[in-house]
Amino acid sequence: MKNTATEQTTEKRTAIYARQSVDKKDSISVETQIELCRTRCGEDAVCIYTDRGFSGKNLKRPGYIKMTGDIACGKIRRVMVYRLDRLSRSVGDFSKMWEIFERYGVEFSSISEQFDTSTPIGKAMVYIIMTFAQLERETIAERVSDNYYSRIRTGAWPGGRAPFGFCNTRLISGGHSVPSLSADENAPTVCRIFSEYASSGRSLASIAKELSKEKSASAARSRGWDSKSLSRMLRSPVYTSADRAVLLYYRNMGIGTISNRDEEFDGTFSAHIVGKRSSQTSVSNPMSQRTLSLTNFPGIVDSGTWLRCQQRLDQNRQLAKPGTESPSWLSGILRCASCGYSVRIKKAGGRRYLSCSGRHNLHICRVSSFLVKIDELERQVESCISSLLSSSAEALQRGRKRQAAIDEEIRGLVENCALATDISMKYINEKIGELETEKQQLAKLDHLFSDSAPFSFAADRIFSGKKEAAALLIDRIEIDGRKIDIYWKTDI
Repeated sequence: MKNTATEQTTEKRTAIYARQSVDKKDSISVETQIELCRTRCGEDAVCIYTDRGFSGKNLKRPGYIKMTGDIACGKIRRVMVYRLDRLSRSVGDFSKMWEIFERYGVEFSSISEQFDTSTPIGKAMVYIIMTFAQLERETIAERVSDNYYSRIRTGAWPGGRAPFGFCNTRLISGGHSVPSLSADENAPTVCRIFSEYASSGRSLASIAKELSKEKSASAARSRGWDSKSLSRMLRSPVYTSADRAVLLYYRNMGIGTISNRDEEFDGTFSAHIVGKRSSQTSVSNPMSQRTLSLTNFPGIVDSGTWLRCQQRLDQNRQLAKPGTESPSWLSGILRCASCGYSVRIKKAGGRRYLSCSGRHNLHICRVSSFLVKIDELERQVESCISSLLSSSAEALQRGRKRQAAIDEEIRGLVENCALATDISMKYINEKIGELETEKQQLAKLDHLFSDSAPFSFAADRIFSGKKEAAALLIDRIEIDGRKIDIYWKTDI
């Protein structure tokens, strides 16, 4: 009996996998997928794996991960799905799955698409189907993006989490229910923040400290407040009554596109900025590449108060020029290894010291002080940068060759413009933009090197030169007691 039981437990089974990202009336439920697969399994012993509420665009799904683990353990002889896209919508992801299936001798079948994976033609059919599944996913993504910008242009809230002081709601417009925002119980706190920063002369840090100490709106701001979170709030036009003065402010700032006519900026509604960051690189876009649109809901702060806040923020930005007020050329790239928040360099009584913003602004870090001295820290980083650059002559030559190659690529793309269609012109323009950005970055790195002698971080090197080099080469520096870890941006 024991031997029989052992043989039964080690018998390979048919795995039925079912996935449903969103429960909709017109979609096949997980239960229906399982039942349809069962009818094709005959007398096979089966095991069920499901993923409810997970997209097929990647493989980070608990049911799928458990199934591949059982395949690796030799428990599965066949994987069955209702339809191929239930397993994956990505050709790349399916290739990884297919490698696993072949490695462990696992068959695969879909009851909606008829193919035999034991033949070369059957395998080719699987890849063809997956190509169209990926095309469908990318088409859906484009439609979602188009819908997002369409909502913005018509004033509707594009979706997502509501800003602090608002809650998501809907209103009727043109006979349709459209997404919008309305002020919530945190709106008075928002008005207080704008009023205090505009009129009291207090700093962002002092206001943030007071709010965190009071645990103001702690449910919505569970980690507390800091200067950065307050600055983002004060900069957002979604809080103000967008009138002609607000429109003029953005015109003077060089806004790229305005979706509404001038006369519509009468203070009835607030405004929204889109295109703040590049969707490909997440890098901040200049104001000339952003779009200003009116919303379909009123602001909660008058335009005069909002504009006074912008004036103070703009003045602070001008005062923060590199090499003038900053106490060290390492400012902005230091991080606490314990909490991940920025480490600031402060000055008091002629002495410089390190301060964790996670502790002093948000009160979430246990690190009260750092053992490393700032002079020592700067010397260590100077030595590392100097050593890196002085041994990078080959990298310099590669960079210069790449710049020349980029010039050739751009020249070729420009020559093709005359023959381009609207679609290919869009691609050409995007490609030229990417190449120009890469070229500018290489040029910045290029001038850090000397043609005649190795680069050196001499003690008398000017502050701005050190700060520029550190910003170009270093992503961040993490500090843990006396230990520092430098994370480089480049692989030179």
